[in-house]
Amino acid sequence: MVIPRAENQFLSQLNAQQLASSVIAISDETQMTTKAFEELYEDLLSMGDRAKTIRQVNSNVLLLPLESFWKLLHTSPKELWEVARARNPSLPVSKTMEKMLTSPARLPGRSAMIRLIRAYPAIVSVEARRFHDAEYIWPVGLAWHGLFSGGLFQNKTAKAFWVQFVRDATVLNAETLPQDRGIENICRCYAGSPLVARFGCTALRSRYAPVTTQKDDNDASVEQVISSFLQADVFTVLLRILAWYVADIVVENFWDVIEREHMSELIPFECVIPIYEPISEGWSNPMLGALEHLGNLCDWQQKQKVTTYLGNLWANRSGLGAVDGPARIKLLRYWVQAKKGRPKFQTFLDLVCTVTKESPRLKGTTPDERAYDTWVQASVLRLGETLALVRLHLTHIGLTHVEVESVMSVYAQEYRFARTALGRPMLSSD
Repeated sequence: MVIPRAENQFLSQLNAQQLASSVIAISDETQMTTKAFEELYEDLLSMGDRAKTIRQVNSNVLLLPLESFWKLLHTSPKELWEVARARNPSLPVSKTMEKMLTSPARLPGRSAMIRLIRAYPAIVSVEARRFHDAEYIWPVGLAWHGLFSGGLFQNKTAKAFWVQFVRDATVLNAETLPQDRGIENICRCYAGSPLVARFGCTALRSRYAPVTTQKDDNDASVEQVISSFLQADVFTVLLRILAWYVADIVVENFWDVIEREHMSELIPFECVIPIYEPISEGWSNPMLGALEHLGNLCDWQQKQKVTTYLGNLWANRSGLGAVDGPARIKLLRYWVQAKKGRPKFQTFLDLVCTVTKESPRLKGTTPDERAYDTWVQASVLRLGETLALVRLHLTHIGLTHVEVESVMSVYAQEYRFARTALGRPMLSSD
């Protein structure tokens, strides 16, 4: 796809994806004067004076489109934007950002643009100029670049690592993979990519060659198998991102506590990573693991099912007592069974806030610290619920349990790698 690029279209193509994800991942930028914001805005507009065409890359190997990622987490850009605005009220309203996402060829008004520039002058300036000089754009990469270069990571090493990954993935999608040369050639180039070998699912590498040598009359089945492999690689990359995100939080926010409690050799949240159990020939339940993790923080003695314990605790500390206890227990069981729809994140927050309000673990903490802890524990519940669905999906598209295990195992591997890269290596190798 080739898109004309002129004055208004130039900035809006950048804003719709990258600026949205950049501002959702809030970060602090260098302070500038109001006059400087105005000058930067005029400067960026002037960059589009000369009409030019630019190729839009529609492939998305190794990275899930960001809008699909938000859907996977059962959230939306609007919901995340409102959270960002609560922390930074000077940002444009969510309705403005929705228009930017749904109508990328339309430049937002001067006021909205200057608000964005005021919040992120460096991101807007540097990335707009880089975009202007490009011969092509990859919208999927632009959105993730915005997230990584924004505030998703605190540590500069983590930011640089994943920004470089997006740049390499952009080259893979736009230049390395042959265009319109048949699925076999595309698959061969993809399987031979060092980037795929590093970030994809290793258990699938050996299966690419046999697939690409099948006869033409099996093209439909070949494409289906390759699609399954590509999806597995996408989820593998997401787990690697998760591992870095957790390592970044551990190193930057909790390292003193980690050392004091002798937890430096533990891998956080392993309880929500699906594990295949050979004896039962089934999988562990990540949602149940997340609830048990929460129960352990609330003095659960394992004398009853965690759903019963937390359900009663949730009702009692909500002031509802025996009246609502059975209903809360049933709701938690539905979560474990993945029935009755996906829970809202606010429901997770309410559960965590209620059952942990009297926890000795939080004694002496400030309201902000309690709020952050509540968010972390609610995020563990969302992670467990999401990974249960991901595991089911990978099985549904035809991956063997060995291949699904290979996808899930990268979390621990990448966490160790990230800890080393962030200057806090783990002593044990497995």
